Amino acid sequence: ETYLSLFRENFRSHIEMLQVYDKNGKEVTPEKVKKIQRERGLRDD
Repeated sequence: ETYLSLFRENFRSHIEMLQVYDKNGKEVTPEKVKKIQRERGLRDD
C-alpha cells in the first residue's frame, strides 16, 4: 500500500507538470491540468 501511495503521488505530480501539444504546435493540455498549474504558479496565462 505504501508503494502504491507513493506511486500515485509521484504520477499525479508528473501529470500536473505536463504540457501537451498537437502536431501543429498548439497546446492541448486539458483545462483541469491548466487550472492546477495556475494554482501552483506554474503557468503565466
